[in-house]
Amino acid sequence: MSDDNGSTTCVDDRQRPVAVVKNVRLEGGGKGQLLLTERALVFEARRGFFSKPRTELEIDLSAISSAVMDEESKALVVEWLDENQEYSAIRMYLPKGKAAEDLCPALNESLERIRAGEELARRRAAYVDFLWGTAYDVWCVTGLLAGIIDGLTREDWQAIDGLVQDIESMAMDGSIVPGVPMQALSDAVPSRDGPLVLRRLLDVLRGLGSTLNNELLPAEEWGELVLEDLPGLKWRDIRYIYLFEVRSRLLHPMRRLCSQEEVDGAVRRLGKISQLLGETLSEEQQDVVSWDKLDTAELESEVDNMAVNLERALESRVGVA
Repeated sequence: MSDDNGSTTCVDDRQRPVAVVKNVRLEGGGKGQLLLTERALVFEARRGFFSKPRTELEIDLSAISSAVMDEESKALVVEWLDENQEYSAIRMYLPKGKAAEDLCPALNESLERIRAGEELARRRAAYVDFLWGTAYDVWCVTGLLAGIIDGLTREDWQAIDGLVQDIESMAMDGSIVPGVPMQALSDAVPSRDGPLVLRRLLDVLRGLGSTLNNELLPAEEWGELVLEDLPGLKWRDIRYIYLFEVRSRLLHPMRRLCSQEEVDGAVRRLGKISQLLGETLSEEQQDVVSWDKLDTAELESEVDNMAVNLERALESRVGVA
């Protein structure tokens, strides 16, 4: 929006011009003024002396792929992708003077700032995807490992063989947290030596827990991200997901092998973990539960609900149908 004197007034600071060049001739068009704001490059044409400038071309800075000066013709050549993601280019002939000389450096500085912001957003999004992907992998492999423990209590070797095959498939896909001794477990199962298999399985669980208990070192692709200010899932939450899954899965064999007092204690511990996870899953789980006021039966029901909600949240974030 412009006043009668040709000066531009704006609704907000993002629309306020960073640079203005008058008497610019648009390729294939007339003359006008070229404005650089924090979000766009705008060409305004004036049809008459008393008429207000009219926006003839507006290019979002985030869409610009190139902006260079053709020194021979003194034209600013801008290339960008339009709203249909089609390539576009235009030449804008600038007059002599300081305003024109300063425009291109200011434009490229703005483009660099926008690209840096977009790259930061991309890396932050990639890190969040990595966290959810790791959480899902941990959830799946922990469930399989707990299933093997249940199979050992029933000496169901056929079920154990199937679970080990599933774990091996995950390992081949690179979907298991590295540094965990999975191969020793696979090698022990054909022996049908229950105590040996259990020892190897506990080694895996301890290795997984130890890996998750360590602080995650930022990988090269994250750069120097400030990770703790990211909303949602944190690395420490994956530890709680691991603890919740292994303990909730073991409730079934515990009911057959342990006293009711031991089962109740396990359910109470699961309730505490569930409460911590409920904060992470606040978008997926809207109901606020007063865990301390629940009796054991109610708490066990809420733990089951948490398991369903957590699995749905993980599958949704990693795109599993």
